[in-house]
Amino acid sequence: MIKFLHKLFKPNCNCKVCEAPRCEMCDRYEHMLEIEKHEKHLLLDSILMIFKPAERQEQMPVEIAPIRPNRVSWKEQRRIFEEEDRKRFQLMHEQEQDISKLEQELGIKIPDNSQNINNSEAS
Repeated sequence: MIKFLHKLFKPNCNCKVCEAPRCEMCDRYEHMLEIEKHEKHLLLDSILMIFKPAERQEQMPVEIAPIRPNRVSWKEQRRIFEEEDRKRFQLMHEQEQDISKLEQELGIKIPDNSQNINNSEAS
């Protein structure tokens, strides 16, 4: 009767009067439950750390280039192609000059293949 009245007037009390006798299995289950809760909490924390958005660094504003039209006129394409060809020719000319300078420095004389080709065509 005392337990009943005590629980009635103090429902959240954890005193010796309210405490029910506990067995060894109950203690084991309670301990296992605490371990599971702890592991669940650790797992949840690790998952949240993975998906946690990184601290944003202030990025410098990037200037957006204007959108070029998809179609380019033939005159524009021709001009672009001619510029590319000029650049390629200039690079090839510079490479030939570098090669000829190296040949002169090293004293190497390579026969000109264009003369051999012309002679073979004539025969």
